Amino acid sequence: MNSAGFREIDGTKTPLSKDSAIGVSVMTLSSDGGKLTLSTGETRLTLYRITSGLEGLEWNATGTTLLHREDILSLSQKTSLSDVETWGAAIDWPGAGHAKMVMFRLSDSSFTGFLISTPGASTLVRQMEFHLLSGPRRRSFQ
Repeated sequence: MNSAGFREIDGTKTPLSKDSAIGVSVMTLSSDGGKLTLSTGETRLTLYRITSGLEGLEWNATGTTLLHREDILSLSQKTSLSDVETWGAAIDWPGAGHAKMVMFRLSDSSFTGFLISTPGASTLVRQMEFHLLSGPRRRSFQ
């Protein structure tokens, strides 16, 4: 589900509508942890381990509902962004063009990610959530 996002043009951020549609994705982590494959319908993306974690990623969440750096550290129970397990790749995304997709682990059963693109003179950032489902569980997003 796309839980938050914004479009920034000339320093002004406009929130994107929340897309709470729930889809089914299959995530596969390679045995060495170097590749995270995300399959949704007929789309398959392979993201590669970023050894520096989220340390080098820029997303300005100020004034938005996106996760801030402090939120991620608290939720992942890490003390440094470089310790947050992260995978990423440059991809072409329908409607956004060339983009950077990153996924990071928040817990044993949840991943969050950002899709960051720069179509035209704007910056577009979308936040996605992925939760492991194995039988019934309470879902915070319902």
